[in-house]
Amino acid sequence: RVNFLRKEASFRFDTSQLSLRGLVELLAQIGYEPKISLASMEKENQYRGQRQLYLKIGLAGFVFGNVMMLSFPEYLSRISHLPADFASFFGYLNIVLTIPALFYSGRDYFISAYTGLRQRYINIDVPISLGMFVLFTRSVYEIVSATGAGYLDSLTGLIFFLLIGKIFQQKTYDNLSFERDYKSYFPIAVTRLKEGMESVIPLARLEVGDRIVVRNKELIPADAILLNGDASIDYSFVTGESEPVAKQSGDMIYAGGRQVGSRLELEVIKEVSQSYLTRLWNDENAASARDNAITRNIDRVSKYFTIIIIAIAIIAGAYWYLTAGANTALFVFTAVLIVACPSALALSHP
Repeated sequence: RVNFLRKEASFRFDTSQLSLRGLVELLAQIGYEPKISLASMEKENQYRGQRQLYLKIGLAGFVFGNVMMLSFPEYLSRISHLPADFASFFGYLNIVLTIPALFYSGRDYFISAYTGLRQRYINIDVPISLGMFVLFTRSVYEIVSATGAGYLDSLTGLIFFLLIGKIFQQKTYDNLSFERDYKSYFPIAVTRLKEGMESVIPLARLEVGDRIVVRNKELIPADAILLNGDASIDYSFVTGESEPVAKQSGDMIYAGGRQVGSRLELEVIKEVSQSYLTRLWNDENAASARDNAITRNIDRVSKYFTIIIIAIAIIAGAYWYLTAGANTALFVFTAVLIVACPSALALSHP
């Protein structure tokens, strides 16, 4: 199951068939290297990823603006003739500017397409990468052969707006997502009982086997066994039922319950992160793991989209080769692939 907002995926696999290392290596091969780290490291990795994205946008925007400026005389060439030397110089300069934008700012699309093809799977980045590659090669061919000005302004603009779309999407989901975990509601400290002495320790230092003291209106931070005291547990935080549940010595009390009454002594039997409540919290998508019709249709169509587009391009190119010659056939073939690139974006979900 994949949680897009939290950028998390959960897997259930047979350890006799696949090791954890094998799972990690498989994910890395298909372009989704997992980030196995603590929460603080995850924030640092997220910051680094955003910084890289902003750098790519900055480069793509710089190249896009300059290529547009250098292409401006070509836009006016029908009004006043542009000398061949100037047209050639501007064209080669545009190629030099476009290369870093294509292979740095747009490399994530090529990497995603490559890793998908390695696994014999055509993902939606394949037609996008194919359209970018065809735009570039066609433009280089026209500039070098002096048969046209190419489409480098369109290519750099496409890369720039693709990356702008990534930022817009990320900001939108950050504003829409309601990201809180159990740590937002649990106490930051707990009273531990050791050799008859009470001490307050951070919740992160609580271990299995520790004895803790829970007083009236305090939240139970981990699954535990009741040792002493009259327990009347309010589980409304977990179940929504406000009627307290009576517990006796030896009974198990789940994390998230709130004691209503006298002082309790409990023995922790599970870590805070492994308690029943936190597993329910982390498994919140289990009850709603249903793909909607739109997502299913997009997944179904995207598998065959690139194959159909390439087939159409080949058929159209062959037809025009027989009727109008090689130049027209090449133009039609590349035009179909170029048009397919924004069409692929329409299939990118969400």
